[in-house]
Amino acid sequence: MERVLFLLTSIMCLSIMFYFGIKHRNGHNKIDLVFIILFFLSLCIPAIWISMDKINEIENKPLQTFPKLTKGNSINPKFGEEFDNYFNDRFFGRDNILNFYTDLQTINKIIKGKESMFFPENGWMFKKFIWRAFLNYNAQENLNNFKNYLEKKGIKLYVIFIPSKIYVYNEYAPVLLNTENYFGWYFKEIIDHFKEATLKERFIFPINSFLSVKDFDYLYYKTDHHWTNLGAYVAYQDLAKIIKKDFKDFKITPLSKFNRSISKKIYSGVKENHKVGSWMMDLRYNQEKYYHLENTPYSYFDTGVKIKKYSDDCEFFDIKNENGKYNVYVLGNSMSFQFIKFFDSVKNLHFVFANHIKIPINERWKFKKYYEKDLEKHKPDMFILVMSDYDLLLLNQFNPFLTLN
Repeated sequence: MERVLFLLTSIMCLSIMFYFGIKHRNGHNKIDLVFIILFFLSLCIPAIWISMDKINEIENKPLQTFPKLTKGNSINPKFGEEFDNYFNDRFFGRDNILNFYTDLQTINKIIKGKESMFFPENGWMFKKFIWRAFLNYNAQENLNNFKNYLEKKGIKLYVIFIPSKIYVYNEYAPVLLNTENYFGWYFKEIIDHFKEATLKERFIFPINSFLSVKDFDYLYYKTDHHWTNLGAYVAYQDLAKIIKKDFKDFKITPLSKFNRSISKKIYSGVKENHKVGSWMMDLRYNQEKYYHLENTPYSYFDTGVKIKKYSDDCEFFDIKNENGKYNVYVLGNSMSFQFIKFFDSVKNLHFVFANHIKIPINERWKFKKYYEKDLEKHKPDMFILVMSDYDLLLLNQFNPFLTLN
């Protein structure tokens, strides 16, 4: 289909040239004719040398495929929108234009992406949009309904709510702190109130622990929203202390048990082999070659745990330990991959990746539709929900959220 696009572009160019050639014969100025033809030909250049790649290596993302004109027996109503996305992903010179645009932004010492802001002077990147919604009664009711549902099955519910990087390293993002949409430390009061109205101590918000150890080592990557291995372990430790109150034989694995290594790689997916994080990708710009961000060392801890993926439909992952005790069910976002590997003492850990691309964003937390049958199959002792601030927003935005209907 990409070749069809090239053919249509060529036909259009020839048609324009022919049309104005006829006009020229009727007495039009020759210079005007040449100018108009060259102008229209220049508009076709981005389409003529359109990229045929499947993946943009700089942004580390798949490129939009050529849309189908028909779907089923009717015209595709979104063809125009899909074609626009296709062209915007692939037009000739796209990367050079975006790089030039980003270079211009460095004049203001802040590089702005679609969802993030990068501060070249200190090398930190943060989300540009800030969590703004209060958690209302419906949100509390949804979570309490799910807690009661699990308790009837003998399953304990725990929520690990991950602090956003801005709340831990706010000193590196002064611009964001001054925006009118920023709640500042009122955010903690909102979460504390929600915690008391729902799961109490089983709702873990490890902000105090993060603040107490953040000067020891990085808890978040500087150019990515994901937490580091150490950040994940601090959260695990806070959660494990609460789990042990309910399950006396649950073993908290000390950090000293794991082999520590140093790497400049940034985690942005299941495998820890990415050179730049997802927020860096969001800037549509390879900052690495300009600011040498790969020189930032991060701590990685080898737990020896093997995470096995066994389904693409909803992305299920398992961890098994014949010498362990307790069955654990984890439902969470991409932060969970670094988090679950510290549960090396449990017998079975079943993790479901809620951010899977095949699940619509407004449905990714609908328990009954996507996860109820899977839960019945694994019969866990405990259910751990791993959430970030944008996930908690879904408690208000989408209904039902973790409800029974």
